[in-house]
Amino acid sequence: QQIPRVTVKWPNDVLIRRTQIIAQSSSSPSAREGHEKIAGVLIESARDWFLIGIGINVGYAPSIPSKGADYGRRATCLSQYCNASTSAGEIDGEGRSKEEEEYWINMSKKLAIDIAHDLHSWLHSTPSTLSLDVHSGESVLNQWKSYIDWDMELILRDTPKRERVTLKSVMHDGRVVVQEVETGVTRTLITDYFL
Repeated sequence: QQIPRVTVKWPNDVLIRRTQIIAQSSSSPSAREGHEKIAGVLIESARDWFLIGIGINVGYAPSIPSKGADYGRRATCLSQYCNASTSAGEIDGEGRSKEEEEYWINMSKKLAIDIAHDLHSWLHSTPSTLSLDVHSGESVLNQWKSYIDWDMELILRDTPKRERVTLKSVMHDGRVVVQEVETGVTRTLITDYFL
């Protein structure tokens, strides 16, 4: 089994890329890459403040419809990649013990505290502890770009044809340049929603 790769989907999703084995017939299984959402980030701002929301699927992954108006990308969670260090106990309807559920609740709390601490440290760092440009928009954008899977096909969700595209560039103002998979046509987008 391939070790999952963490990647980002512009502008705010964190994905796990993994190879899924699909049985086409008993003699010839095939492999297909899947990108599953494990976290998302939302940032709102006004004047001199930012409100940052970070959602991480720690113990459970929500069920996402694959069709219909609310369809989206399949979700995953950390517990599918990490073992809970618990002893066996009474099992619930989802195959988890109370001890395991408690473990993931505690891990969620610890993760929230660690993220808040890291954000605080980053925001209040001094020039002596970081390079001078670490807080610049260009620096943050370049770091984010380093995690993009540029070969991943995305679907334009809110267009009539739901075109498949790949990212070609993320501009300094957040616009993206995409290329349609079928036609090769490139275009610049502002607020399109990708799957």
